Amino acid sequence: MKRLCLLELNEFNLDLLRSVAEARGLRNLQALLRLPHTCTTTNDREPTGFLEPWAQWVSVHTGTTSETHGIKHLGDVDKLSAIQVWEELSNREVTSGAWGVMNGTRRSAKNCKFFLPDPWTFSEPGHPARLTRLLALPRYVSKNYLSLSKRKLLGLGAGFLWVLLTSGITLRLLAELPRLGTALRKFGAKHFVFISFFESLSTLLFLRHKHAHDPQLSVLFLNSVAHAQHHHWTHGATGPNDALDFVWSSVDRCVGWLRDSLRDGEALVVMNGLSQTNTNAEDPWILYRAFDPGKFLVDAGVEFVKNEPLMTYDCHLFLASPEHRDRAFEVLRTATVADHPLFFVENDGEDPRRLFYRVDFSKSVDDDIPVHIHGRELRFGDHFCAIVQRTGRHIPRGDVFSEGIELPTTMPNHEMNRHILEYF
Repeated sequence: MKRLCLLELNEFNLDLLRSVAEARGLRNLQALLRLPHTCTTTNDREPTGFLEPWAQWVSVHTGTTSETHGIKHLGDVDKLSAIQVWEELSNREVTSGAWGVMNGTRRSAKNCKFFLPDPWTFSEPGHPARLTRLLALPRYVSKNYLSLSKRKLLGLGAGFLWVLLTSGITLRLLAELPRLGTALRKFGAKHFVFISFFESLSTLLFLRHKHAHDPQLSVLFLNSVAHAQHHHWTHGATGPNDALDFVWSSVDRCVGWLRDSLRDGEALVVMNGLSQTNTNAEDPWILYRAFDPGKFLVDAGVEFVKNEPLMTYDCHLFLASPEHRDRAFEVLRTATVADHPLFFVENDGEDPRRLFYRVDFSKSVDDDIPVHIHGRELRFGDHFCAIVQRTGRHIPRGDVFSEGIELPTTMPNHEMNRHILEYF
């Protein structure tokens, strides 16, 4: 029986990977670097909106370009018409399991034995159902981390802990706690520390499900490297630092666990979907996020039914009627800060009661500067904060390392879909 494990190591920069792996002696990553290498490309460029991981991974999963699948925003999988690789394999009676995949949906793929979506794909449950309970805590934290409720954290945390403790990885979990404690003492409560710790737990849970279900295709998505490059890539294009060292060493451990789990003859593919380039020499680009997007909308006088925050500075907004959508669109479209539009706003092409918006302002400003919106003035610093001065931005090339499967030396990233299908 053929098996293939696909590790989606989101957005890693190859030169930085080589530099850190060599400088820090990360043996599992060094082993990956010795495997056959494929360079991937995409025709997408900034600022179309498609050169984003939530569009590029859809291309990889469906074998279609962004021009064909048309999925531009995170959380848009309810509009996806293209068939994903685990769906096509299910139709062929090939089993699969997918864990943490970005902008993916299981739909009716009966032979996809387990499926965990990314935390921001708000319409997608986990499968089996207990994975939805596991997902609830990271989904809440990732969407509301600037305005967390202790009560909700406790309630959702209890469910998260219950799934962990009943998944058979208790001893492995306990073994990870000293590493977390050491990192907290060294770095403090930084996001990259918790993200790396969560990804270690996530990898252990994935491997538990992989062992239990023995799928022919298994997919694991990891995002900590992409986060670290966007936020902490401060020492030049190939210069490691303490934050990057910690993140990459955590990934090295996950890769080691993954390699140890491979069955005899099981193929391995590690790819980034797209990559990043360092931006230290570029003009500063600051990412702002609302502390509480819902409260901001209320204070701006926008009537809405539901607001779904996404990964960074963007949201889906659901309105009571097309008329409410049109009014909200106009309010958000005309909002300004420092005589610059505050938001990019886009009406949904299928649902007349839905729109997408994101912060479209990236200059450095004082907290006291006013936001002009709907005839009102709101203090910028009361509603928005600077998350990061970006240190890495997306580029349209990518990388694949593989063993046990024949791949060309160059290919469009969406062609990975075809090669996986042909492998089976």
